[in-house]
Amino acid sequence: MTDHPYGFGGEEETNELDINTIAYQWREYDPAIGRFNKIDRFAEKYQNLSPYHYAGNNPIRLRDIKGDSVSGMSRKDARKARRLIRKNFKGKNKKLRRLFNTRGLGFKKVSDKKLARLTKGTDKEASKLAKAFIQAINSDNMHRVEVVRREDELSSFTKEKTVPGLILGAKTGADINKHHGGGLNVLDFDGGTVTIIIENSLHSVPIIDTKTNTIVAMESNLSSTLSHELLGHGVGRMIGSSGAEHVDAIQMSNLSLRVQGVGRYQRNGHAHQENGTLSSSTYSGIPTHFDF
Repeated sequence: MTDHPYGFGGEEETNELDINTIAYQWREYDPAIGRFNKIDRFAEKYQNLSPYHYAGNNPIRLRDIKGDSVSGMSRKDARKARRLIRKNFKGKNKKLRRLFNTRGLGFKKVSDKKLARLTKGTDKEASKLAKAFIQAINSDNMHRVEVVRREDELSSFTKEKTVPGLILGAKTGADINKHHGGGLNVLDFDGGTVTIIIENSLHSVPIIDTKTNTIVAMESNLSSTLSHELLGHGVGRMIGSSGAEHVDAIQMSNLSLRVQGVGRYQRNGHAHQENGTLSSSTYSGIPTHFDF
């Protein structure tokens, strides 16, 4: 029989080396003194409170900000995004799936200790991909994800607060699929990004078979598409990466494919937004901001 590893707020306890803290989102909670060991990252908004406070010092009525820097448009979208992220990790890397958990619309933030513990003993590239997703989840930037079928109506947020929705009139997954293929990432009018993934896309993706050095058409790999759109385009755009419109996205697609065990097939940038093809040394690389 094993001990129940969860404590205050349903968060995981850290008992190694008699630390006895709780990995509460991105900071550790010490139940012995009822305090966190890091300041609230939004402390400047609450200058009348201690930067170590929880829930405005009113835990009966309030709950602290959760890990929602990657958020679904709905709970269903959040669960679908979680499933696509987890599908990357198999075999000895399967334990990395435990890093990705949702609560409501958002993903729960991951502490440094939990990340170090679960990446230990995993493949190097799998660890890098997991850390890239955690970087997005733990960031202050908001990345919303919507996972739909062609026949589904887009969320009101996408229709009202993005260029495809408000300016171009996109209303359904089919509209996105027709003009943008199996996935899209755009900046929204609230200062974040929106990623849309089409589950039943009609578009194939041009992929290079690295063994025969030929371009083949493959059905969209949804986990790779999410890495492409959210990590490559979305995170890249928010941090101002020079490769956000092309190279970063191709590299994160390919990292996902390699981690899934299908690295024979890689995108080389062919037919990607009319950008040029990339050399093998480039398309098999990793953006510098993710090369941990």
